[in-house]
Amino acid sequence: MTIYDARPVRDRFSLDREGFALVEQDSSIAVSPEIRAVNSTHEMENNPVNGAYHRQVAEFLRQLTGARDVVGQRSGLLVRTSTAVRNRTWAGPAGFVHLDYVPETARMFREISIAGEGRAIAPYRRFAVYQTWRVISQPPQDNTLAVCDGRSVPPDDAVVFDAVVGPPGKPGSEFQARMCRYGPDHKWFYFPNMHPRELLVFKGYDSETPNAVNAMHTAFEDPSAGAQAIPRESIEARFFAFFE
Repeated sequence: MTIYDARPVRDRFSLDREGFALVEQDSSIAVSPEIRAVNSTHEMENNPVNGAYHRQVAEFLRQLTGARDVVGQRSGLLVRTSTAVRNRTWAGPAGFVHLDYVPETARMFREISIAGEGRAIAPYRRFAVYQTWRVISQPPQDNTLAVCDGRSVPPDDAVVFDAVVGPPGKPGSEFQARMCRYGPDHKWFYFPNMHPRELLVFKGYDSETPNAVNAMHTAFEDPSAGAQAIPRESIEARFFAFFE
């Protein structure tokens, strides 16, 4: 597939149309050594550093999307590192085209996330999952993320699969997600040379359009980064937004 450089036209993309957008969001937590340290192993869910990052980005997303409430998915924060990084975390780049949610999965993680917040969410008309991705290494990165315009992917191109990411019986460790068949009309984009102050936001699920395929995504090796490429280190986190 051709993956187009989206930087020259970054202002044309929107969460509600293509399913993704690149925005500016400074985060002192993202660039702190603590967030990488506490997420170096699989047991990373319940710690104050991740909680602080979730709260910071959740408030930003609330303002960006107009949602009434936004809560973080506690199991959805990952620090991923390129295979070229000497001191890797447990999570490497996910190098296959996928969408992390089907309706049942979105509802399951919604309930887990609300319970983790320890507070009630008032009745809502709609909820959506917004996934966020930022680099914490400097450009040019050897590996980065590509996202697909959701309008270019028919629902029939998605294939449901069973994902197992943790020990049996642990809530959220087994769920269904979607892979994607090849389609010549799929339109892929990426934002090269990202900085830690930039945040790529893409829609993982929307209860108003539960079968939509936005936004499929995958990691890929960026040949344009050249011989001086810096091993990628990145933070991803997922959020549930509730609308009246």
